[in-house]
Amino acid sequence: KHHRAAQQLVNNIALLKAEKIKLKQQDAYQYLVSENQPFDIIFLDPPFRKGHLSKVLNLIIEQGLLANNGLIYLEQESENLLDLSEWGLQIHKQTKAGQLDAFLLNLS
Repeated sequence: KHHRAAQQLVNNIALLKAEKIKLKQQDAYQYLVSENQPFDIIFLDPPFRKGHLSKVLNLIIEQGLLANNGLIYLEQESENLLDLSEWGLQIHKQTKAGQLDAFLLNLS
């Protein structure tokens, strides 16, 4: 939803000549509620300490928004790590940087 971040993404898309990428500048949850096609890659970096991550993961799994061989890149705060297996997700790779943990996940 942040205008400057969206503009930087538009600039990066142009720089990479990635014409197939479509940018939607809106609330991610509202967008996903109306989506019905699975994604090959999903990037999740919700605001920390707001409780959004569980809600979005529930929606992704319930609506089948991750393709069979799809991947989720997820960042979350280190002090409040979720049990990602609760959503049937398997950790492919995990890294830590400061106060956040980053994961590359797929369906188990």
